[in-house]
Amino acid sequence: KGVRMDMKLLGIELKPLEQNKTGFVFVVNMDLKLKFLPLSLLNWLTRKAGQLVIDRISKHARKIEVNQ
Repeated sequence: KGVRMDMKLLGIELKPLEQNKTGFVFVVNMDLKLKFLPLSLLNWLTRKAGQLVIDRISKHARKIEVNQ
């Protein structure tokens, strides 16, 4: 089997900004080896998947209780 994806970078940063606010940065650099998909469709799928990941992280982050 061949390589289906090269992931060069994955980074997540959570930074407290103020009471009840947190900065969130998610960076990923990958090369999906899907030559049979048009680039425009691949870009659309990537944006949709990225938004889904961010929405789910945000949903779970809201449930975290902070004890100070």
